[in-house]
Amino acid sequence: MIYLKIISFLIYLIFMGILFTKYTSLHGIFLIPYSLLILIEYALFIKKGK
Repeated sequence: MIYLKIISFLIYLIFMGILFTKYTSLHGIFLIPYSLLILIEYALFIKKGK
């Protein structure tokens, strides 16, 4: 089950990377804090799971 979470997170990171390269101007300003927030939430989620 934890592998599924990691794989889904990697897919999310790739998706964010594609979005970031396509919309680097204004959208980057919104995407960077959003992705950081998701990273923090994911790290806390993994700590809770273990």
